[in-house]
Amino acid sequence: MFASAFGRLLRVRDSRPCQYFPSIFSVLSATLLRERPYPKDPDRVFWMILIDLKKGMLAPQILSNYLYWRDHNQVFEHLAAWRPGTFILMGGEKPERITGAYVSANYFWSVGVQAVLGRTFLPEENHPGSEPVCVLSNGLWKRRFGSDPNIMGRRLTLNGEGFTVVGILPPDFSGRVRDSQAMELWVPMVFEGKNLSQRVGMISRLKPNATLQQARLNMDLLNLSLKEQYPERMDGPVYVLDGAADPSEEAPEVPQYRSDGKIPRADRKGGWVVDFFPLNPGADDYWQNAFYLLQCAVGLVLLIACANVANLLLARGAVRQEEIAVRIALGAGRLRLIRQFFTEGLLLALMGGGLGLVLAVFGCNFLAAVMLSNTPGLFEYVQRGIALNTRVLGFTSVSALLATVVFGLAPALRASNPDLQQALKAGGRSSTEGFGLLRGRSLLVTLEIATALVLLIGTGLMIKSFLRFKGPYSDLEPENVVITEITLDNNRYGTLAQINLYWEALLERMVHLPGVRSAGAVANLLGDMSWMNYVGVTVDHPTLPVRDRRSRVPTGGAPHCNPITSDYLQTMRIPLHKGRYFSEQDMKPAPAVAIVNESFVKHFFAKDEDPLGKEIRITHVADSSLLADATPGTSLSDVPYSIVGVVKDLKSNWEFEQDAKSEMYFPYVQTLEAFKRPMRRINIVVRADSAPLRLVGAIRKTVSAIDADQPIGLPVTLEQLDSESVASQKTLTFLAGIFAAMATGLASIGIYGVMAYFVARRTREIGIRVALGAQVSNVLWLVLGDGLKLVLAGVGLGLVGAFNLTRILSSYIFGVSPTDLPTFVCVPLLLSGVALAACYLPARRATKVDPMVALRYE
Repeated sequence: MFASAFGRLLRVRDSRPCQYFPSIFSVLSATLLRERPYPKDPDRVFWMILIDLKKGMLAPQILSNYLYWRDHNQVFEHLAAWRPGTFILMGGEKPERITGAYVSANYFWSVGVQAVLGRTFLPEENHPGSEPVCVLSNGLWKRRFGSDPNIMGRRLTLNGEGFTVVGILPPDFSGRVRDSQAMELWVPMVFEGKNLSQRVGMISRLKPNATLQQARLNMDLLNLSLKEQYPERMDGPVYVLDGAADPSEEAPEVPQYRSDGKIPRADRKGGWVVDFFPLNPGADDYWQNAFYLLQCAVGLVLLIACANVANLLLARGAVRQEEIAVRIALGAGRLRLIRQFFTEGLLLALMGGGLGLVLAVFGCNFLAAVMLSNTPGLFEYVQRGIALNTRVLGFTSVSALLATVVFGLAPALRASNPDLQQALKAGGRSSTEGFGLLRGRSLLVTLEIATALVLLIGTGLMIKSFLRFKGPYSDLEPENVVITEITLDNNRYGTLAQINLYWEALLERMVHLPGVRSAGAVANLLGDMSWMNYVGVTVDHPTLPVRDRRSRVPTGGAPHCNPITSDYLQTMRIPLHKGRYFSEQDMKPAPAVAIVNESFVKHFFAKDEDPLGKEIRITHVADSSLLADATPGTSLSDVPYSIVGVVKDLKSNWEFEQDAKSEMYFPYVQTLEAFKRPMRRINIVVRADSAPLRLVGAIRKTVSAIDADQPIGLPVTLEQLDSESVASQKTLTFLAGIFAAMATGLASIGIYGVMAYFVARRTREIGIRVALGAQVSNVLWLVLGDGLKLVLAGVGLGLVGAFNLTRILSSYIFGVSPTDLPTFVCVPLLLSGVALAACYLPARRATKVDPMVALRYE
């Protein structure tokens, strides 16, 4: 009976941690250890950037410079150029907006991908006059064309032009570069005319024997040569107007951007240096460390489970002491007994581990679902990798075997060496066991409690941080707002008048839809990457001479410039702190007005200075080279914007403990004057009376009524965007909470088991005490006192470990001190209460011992 119950209990205790141990390791395997399908030879493929040292930001990479670097470098096997693009695919039931890229022909060779059907691009297809062709992603081919194998040669209409399909790419290739969107379609760049001034991103594949140090040196020399031959291409960003500063002045010191730490003097004076970063580093540093922390948490849970198992094995050995003594007296060797006990432990561990692996199948599916739903961008490429593959099974098997050896061997050694005289004399009626064994079992329970406390305090800090960690839109009543993106086709909307007319007509109809409270539009939502997010700004004081006017990029990055409609800020309910919102009268090319946020005022004005009425001049569009295609070197000293209002900051989730980005809003009709280009892409923001997603059908019909060929993006609620902004912290906190709860449960089971065994082994002693007049309270405190000693020892040890843990957790908690006093007080009290409750049941049972039964107890 005891052996059967013991085996069942051991398998159940073993199976729960074994469920999550392989599950979490499968995530580690899929994200950090899995070899990504692309790029091929990742140690040779890099994202190449230019850094403007004088301005402390990314410098523009233009197509003409790319062609020079491609043709003159000596270290790259391939140097490819690309830039993102939006394509409207006509045909079918409705037009569809496709995210894609314009690329050089060697782009696919650079990343190491080949078409699974057809081919990729030929070098001549980058030349003017070549036949327009395109390559499709596997997902687009399946979704839009039903995996039609005869699609090669089919003519597609993209942005009003015909393109011939020449290739289909593998299913694992998404075209992501760092944080860019997944791509579904690629077309060749055309190397001519105005395209040569477009900004591009660059992907480099080193030659087999080349190093990054050689690549940096080669590019440094090429930049010097390029500046000598084509000085107009190397002017770099211009932030200062009208000779306010001497361009030849010494470049200021800036943070080190170069990973090799070396900035040649000539390059510092010229302003540009090159650096390289992994094309797709997999999970970022935050999640890499988070996964390792989760695996450590599961390891601690497994440690607690193993300690419980060791305690059970020690208990079983103590119960079998008479049997073992008899076997030794009859000639059984110690080695044989150790082998038997170890084999028994191994079989039980394998059964528990096997059950855990079965449960781990569901655990993997659960983790994949949680992570993919909360952070789809990060985990999109690993959804097929979170599974029980051979690596995970091997690691789990080795871990189970190692745990058996470490935690099963000591009980086997102890059980195989009993005190023969004491065991045979006691005949199973011993009231106590050896002090060494008792101390060993008590130490194991103490470690269990300490480990559980470390996990609980860490989780408590994360939960408290998460509760304070609000999304950027949480205070703006986001539940009734729906947003959809619309991008106008260049061919059908070629002039500013056509574009503005379309937006005016669309917003006018949106406002009058039933159930719509207000509607507005904005170029970029919080966190969107755009060429308008990187500008130089001059703040003018009309009474001062030009040389005293301030022109700078604030600490933390360049200001974000965001074109909006007159009702956007009111629709979003972004609070106005000073001045006024835009009016319909402002939606004209002149006079130019602007609204700024609090951080803009903080960075550009003195503490008590009133920004209202001050003029802003946008001096340069100097953006991330991955995303811009504006004309480089745009200088707009003749367009002053008068500040008419100051609004509240909106912070992205990664700016929780930092200043928000400086932001400048201005009327969308003035985009052409500001950036020499109209606003073709906007986000329509609609605030409904209730249930905003019910308006999606009406919004689609409204768009189609104006232009039947105009697609719209996938509608999303502002509440969803707000939730997604804190999804990663939510996921990490949720998983840590699961493991902390498991640790607490296992530690409670452990202390309950020890105290129950303690009561069972001391039944005769307790019966004698009761027979001699001991009160119920005396017996109760006899048992609880022993349990309390274990709890206090475990809590003390756990607090020491928790204080050390907070150094590691500091990157994952926001708005909470790593040594938060309420957490360090309440969590130990909570765990102590749970542990004492686990002690109370055996103690209560001890008070009900019948002395007559106890004295006859065997």
